Amino acid sequence: MWRSIDKPQPDWLSSKEFKFIVGTNENEFMVHSALLIEQSKPLHALVTNGMKESLEATVKWPHVDIATFKKFSEYLYTGDFVAPGFDLIANISSHRTCIRNNLPEFDDNKITHKAWVRFRTRKRYAFHELPTVYEASLYSIDDTETLSEGFLSIAKLYTFAHYYDIRKLKRFCQAKIHSLMALAPGREEVCDLLQFCEIDPGGRGLKELVVEYCALNLRWLLASKKFHTLIEEYPKASLGIMKKLNSFSTFYFKHISKSEVDFPGEYSSDSEADWYHETAEN
Repeated sequence: MWRSIDKPQPDWLSSKEFKFIVGTNENEFMVHSALLIEQSKPLHALVTNGMKESLEATVKWPHVDIATFKKFSEYLYTGDFVAPGFDLIANISSHRTCIRNNLPEFDDNKITHKAWVRFRTRKRYAFHELPTVYEASLYSIDDTETLSEGFLSIAKLYTFAHYYDIRKLKRFCQAKIHSLMALAPGREEVCDLLQFCEIDPGGRGLKELVVEYCALNLRWLLASKKFHTLIEEYPKASLGIMKKLNSFSTFYFKHISKSEVDFPGEYSSDSEADWYHETAEN
């Protein structure tokens, strides 16, 4: 959904332009101030507080990389931003059907299967709440480099949004990462994202999502040397995954650890022992 693109003279179009001098090379970008003001209190203050930056309508952000700022700018004007692994919705006419039919090759155990289905459809990361121009491409993420770059580029924008308290953008970044994960079960590229969450304090809000993905896909990740190296370097990450497995209940834990366990027929995924209780939301 393009922001007011078809309406004559939207309010933001007549607002004063604000100059951003971004990165160590000091690239200059102009953004309409009205779009900035509505994003968060820190950005509202930047534009209106009467300090030097607001009076000159110019600010230097050497700590922000160019690619991240371009994504932020695109988000301001379109409500979305492009990232590796995504394509224009118009170019992916069958995308939604692909997502519904894209089930990983789990074994026949109904608990594991339902775990993934529920993860993919979690309302917490629902895209329909936000305007979108791009959607994850099932074909693009086959490439290892593309998926890793997609994860990290969105995570960097999430961190940017965290520092400037742009809450809607943070939720949107979570949703976009989730949409990549939903199309890419069992991929070790998530290790790069998990490491990012461990290193950058601003990315910790993504860790719950990443840990849940790792727990659901642990069977595949345990075959990855990269994953083993990561959890040895960051033992707290492995502890988080174990806690997540425990929240899935002992039934799911046994499935992951033994791979081929058959569970009692009396198990009910709707019972109080349901492994998918939203303990992660706390």
